[in-house]
Amino acid sequence: MFKNKVIFLNILGNIILFIPMGIINKNISKSFIIILIIELSQILLKKGIFDIVDIVLNMLGALVGFIGAKIWMKIIKNKRKIKK
Repeated sequence: MFKNKVIFLNILGNIILFIPMGIINKNISKSFIIILIIELSQILLKKGIFDIVDIVLNMLGALVGFIGAKIWMKIIKNKRKIKK
């Protein structure tokens, strides 16, 4: 699917890097604002490259973490109900 290893690692890295944000930050809107600030700071500091695709991939990572945390909490809650 991905012939260029660098592009594949960039995509995967952008997603994986922001999964913890979705787990820790319970508000997906705050995650979006933080990601936007990070990307905009690249323009202001002239470090890195501002890229809309990075924002989308970072948000995808945050969403994976957010949804994964929600699913995990439901599983734990159901296990506790079963034990009682």
